[in-house]
Amino acid sequence: MKYARILSAIAAFFFLLAVSTSAYAAEQEIRRWKKDGSYVTEKPRGQIIGETYKSLKYRGLGDQPRGDVIFVFYSDDPNFSEAEEFYAELQWAAAIRAYKEALERSKRDWVPAYAHYRIGQCYWYQGDTKNAVKWLEKLNKEMPENPFLGPALCYIGEIYIAMGQPNKAEKAIEKVRLNRELQDCWVERAQMLYGKLLIAKRDFRRAKAHLKSISSRLKYQSIRQQANFGLGECIEAEARAEKDPKLFEDAIKIYEDIAEAYNEETLGRAWAYIARCYYNIKEYENAYHYGLRAGLKYVDIDPALAAQGLYYAGKAFLALYHSTDDDDPKRMFYGSNIKIIRRILKSKLLGTRFGQLGLSELK
Repeated sequence: MKYARILSAIAAFFFLLAVSTSAYAAEQEIRRWKKDGSYVTEKPRGQIIGETYKSLKYRGLGDQPRGDVIFVFYSDDPNFSEAEEFYAELQWAAAIRAYKEALERSKRDWVPAYAHYRIGQCYWYQGDTKNAVKWLEKLNKEMPENPFLGPALCYIGEIYIAMGQPNKAEKAIEKVRLNRELQDCWVERAQMLYGKLLIAKRDFRRAKAHLKSISSRLKYQSIRQQANFGLGECIEAEARAEKDPKLFEDAIKIYEDIAEAYNEETLGRAWAYIARCYYNIKEYENAYHYGLRAGLKYVDIDPALAAQGLYYAGKAFLALYHSTDDDDPKRMFYGSNIKIIRRILKSKLLGTRFGQLGLSELK
């Protein structure tokens, strides 16, 4: 009887363990990137037990195409879940530490790929391009079938563009553009990044032709919008190279067309870019008008965007302040706005690139 009770207890333990495991499975979620540009998080069709960049493996169903699934949220590793909380709160340093801890402690098969990918992202968002590339390239080298092959290569290409190393960027981008086994979203993103690569190479003619040609063919609305922004950025880069104010005005028209769609995903960015263009042609009142719109509307929604808008608004106010006589009432107005912008950058946007630039330059 005693042994029967012991066996019964053991059986109950394994039953609870099974229930607990199935509860974890039930808590899995997937994120899909829809062609209309939206992201949808929902329950998967069954328990996911493995994945590659090509497919998801479901218990009882085997391998199925990924379709538009770009991320699986697993809930069976507490260290990784803690790191995700830091990630969601934009606490990049704390997230990196937690992801590395998950790498060391976890026994879950999915954690290595996910942790490497997230660590690369966090370093990139911190502005640490060297470590970002290191972790993303390590991911693809050590786990060539990993589920983030496409986005990791796109990140690597984008980072190398930002670092001024277009040849390395091209190698990463071409690996995506030429791989038809990758999801359409990443192939299309690579096509958009190829246009930015041509801008970095100062091949403005080819860049404009490429971005115009793909814009109508891109299926993902958000990537098409990025290509439209890319066209404006190309004209801006050409304007700086040629020192041609007319080209800045052409870029403003492109950004105004984007803003007229009144899409929440693109509106603030269009305003910030318009502010940048007006600042470059010394139309400072228009610059601060659009910069403030981007900065104040998005300060709690998109800190990086808000900081960029406020940076150009502040720079415009500073230029007007220095060009105004001491006894002009507007001088106090300009000075007060500079102080307000500095206060916002310091209290809410200090961790962003333009937040740091603004605090160092708006004096």
